[in-house]
Amino acid sequence: MSLKSLIKRDKMEVFRRLYLKRRQTNGEYESDWQEVPRRLIKKWGNVKFSVDDVKPNFYKFSGVNFQVLNNDGFFSEVTQEQSFWFGYLSRFRTLVKIEAGYTDTDGSELPTESTLYIGLITNDFKQKQDNIIQFQTKHLSSVFEEFPADKIPGLGATQTASDVVTKIRDYIDSNSISVFQKFISLGAWTIQTTTTNYNMATTTNLQGQSCWGLMKKLAEAENYVVFVDKIGEFYFQAKSDVPSVASYHFSGIGDGDKSHGHNIMRKISIDEGLRKVYNRIRVKFNNSDTITSYYIKEETWDWGDSSSSFRFGVREFNYNNDWLVTATAETIGGTIFNEYSEPKTEIKFDAKFVPQLMVQDRVDVTYQSAIVTGSSLWGFDNWDEAIWGGQTGFNISLVNQNVKILNIKHDLDKFVSSLEVREI
Repeated sequence: MSLKSLIKRDKMEVFRRLYLKRRQTNGEYESDWQEVPRRLIKKWGNVKFSVDDVKPNFYKFSGVNFQVLNNDGFFSEVTQEQSFWFGYLSRFRTLVKIEAGYTDTDGSELPTESTLYIGLITNDFKQKQDNIIQFQTKHLSSVFEEFPADKIPGLGATQTASDVVTKIRDYIDSNSISVFQKFISLGAWTIQTTTTNYNMATTTNLQGQSCWGLMKKLAEAENYVVFVDKIGEFYFQAKSDVPSVASYHFSGIGDGDKSHGHNIMRKISIDEGLRKVYNRIRVKFNNSDTITSYYIKEETWDWGDSSSSFRFGVREFNYNNDWLVTATAETIGGTIFNEYSEPKTEIKFDAKFVPQLMVQDRVDVTYQSAIVTGSSLWGFDNWDEAIWGGQTGFNISLVNQNVKILNIKHDLDKFVSSLEVREI
């Protein structure tokens, strides 16, 4: 069966697996993932992906908190012989991988790439009297948040953004260890070449910046995206357009299209999008506070016209990045204005588990809620018998509404996906 058919089935046949990679006493991670026995997992937690839709230059991945049963000491301290970590370095910074998807009748699994999350165990371990331990994890990209950018050698007065990202990738410590390649192998980095040069010779450019913060700022300056994806691969590349064709159809009540089944489960709500109307975009691209430090994209308008500024008031969005060049500032200002000068509907709903989808994917939604009925004054003309024409309508009426995904959260205990989408 196809993944669409597996999701459509009334009874979902699903799988989920939790894997760990321990650090050996020399600091190296073991070579193979070790699956945690499912009988020991009490709560799987949530995996969430989101994008800052006004400034979509990076994707945000939540951490995952999962709970386990420690009745037999499997998750105890490394000093305990029965512990899974006995003889290893520490429970802290253990790598975590979660896989989930659907199982077909022949035992095959979809999607083919079932990894939903890779992260690291962080923070304190919360252990209760009932032998339940909660492990808190951070997404794999957090390894860049921990490392100060001014520790990267060789950043001088002239280098491109792709040069900087490459130097981060290739950073080695005093023992000639490629630190970041311990988490993301050399072949899993995609770094698209850029041409604009940046001056990193002064400490003010790097002061207080983590490597992740530096790469995010460079991504904004280049109008690129930077992220580490679900399977642990790194990307620094030009932004892609939202696909032209929907990759999935979400079907609710009142939908005559049965090809995907009824997959919207509950909690649908619609926001007109007025809170995200911006019709004056002010982009600051120079440290000095002068008129030439700004690019402003706005419309001309007069009282009573059809402009966004008259209908909704002048609503300003500020975008600051002193590494932008004028042309990129103009591109960014125009892009934000075109997307946000008019309100666009945003929809939230819970659906069947859809592990194949990702933020910025294009999907469509059909949902028509309860019919509102009434009587019309101007109906049939058989007045003596008081036969009146009826009125029909829908409280919520979405018919093949094309949207892009802003946020998606997978509840791995209930196998429910919660989505927030925006009209295209």
